Amino acid sequence: MKSGSESSRLYATEYMVVHLRAKTQEFALWALRPLLGQLEDNSYAVRSAALNLLDEACDNAVSSRKTVNLNEKHYEQTQL
Repeated sequence: MKSGSESSRLYATEYMVVHLRAKTQEFALWALRPLLGQLEDNSYAVRSAALNLLDEACDNAVSSRKTVNLNEKHYEQTQL
């Protein structure tokens, strides 16, 4: 998801919605950290796709708790 090509990063980000909607096992454990990283991408399209997916993921209680925990850890690391 960190490819040099914007179209590749966007495709990878948008493909994650397939896993979210299919309720892929442990989605929150393996997918949310990379999605949070996409929020810092240079491309508006990639950031927007990641944000939309995270918003949808927050409708799921497990994903929502995991997102909050990961975001708190990310914020703490950037404040050092």
